[in-house]
Amino acid sequence: MLELLKLFPRRPLAISIAAWIFFFVVQIAFLSVAAWDKYIPPPEPTYLDRVWFAYTELPKAIPMATVYAVCMVFVVQMVGWFVSRHNPDHLTVGQWWELLRNCPVKAITWMSLRVIAVLALAGLFAPALSWLSPLLAMLLGVTITVMMFNPWIKWFVQGMTSQNEEEVRQDRD
Repeated sequence: MLELLKLFPRRPLAISIAAWIFFFVVQIAFLSVAAWDKYIPPPEPTYLDRVWFAYTELPKAIPMATVYAVCMVFVVQMVGWFVSRHNPDHLTVGQWWELLRNCPVKAITWMSLRVIAVLALAGLFAPALSWLSPLLAMLLGVTITVMMFNPWIKWFVQGMTSQNEEEVRQDRD
């Protein structure tokens, strides 16, 4: 696990940890408010019954909040990657047209994944297609997974190969 952390640059790692802490604290705050509102006082309430109830209910939710915070950081990183201008997977129309001339299969695959994702997303919100919703949701999930994991796999392979080249260079010296 620590070897994988070495691949990740320090600044994004610090931002990811800060985002995880932020999401975790926000969820704990929301869960505390929910526990506070969920409390049903006994016939003879004491002074700090609500606080004690929130304090006893909160530890049960901490693992869930931890997992959700990690998932939210992952989603935020993915959205950030796709919004970034430095993402090589973002093609302008001119770049796509050039790719279409050079490698038509890759260009058509790139465009078709995006078109399928948009059509599946639009189909999920159409009330007439309610019988088709599970299929469209699965199709949308597959296309988004392909679009999201491809850049991460490229990044991982690039990090592994660049690190291995540095180690080989150090061994030769």
